[in-house]
Amino acid sequence: MSCVRFLLFCCCFWRRYWISVPNVGIFVKSLNTGRKRLLGIVRRRKRGEMLQWDLEKVKLPKTTLGMPFHLRDALGSGIFDQIETTCGPLLRLANKKQSEDM
Repeated sequence: MSCVRFLLFCCCFWRRYWISVPNVGIFVKSLNTGRKRLLGIVRRRKRGEMLQWDLEKVKLPKTTLGMPFHLRDALGSGIFDQIETTCGPLLRLANKKQSEDM
């Protein structure tokens, strides 16, 4: 126990934190794979946009997380812009150039 306190003290002293979570590698790999697949699906579209309910029907291979999780992740991280339409929410790839200029 004193060894753990010493390590925490050393890490806090240098303002660095090392946190380990068991099996986090599997989660990160699945998250990155899902992001790549989701971006690939939307980039293949003519204008880089797609209705949300169309995307929810798509199955993502090689990922353990579901499509609703990946959609929420992409919206939260700013990969997509959500636009309300009469047919439902439209997801459009965010323009990174405009956000970098601001």
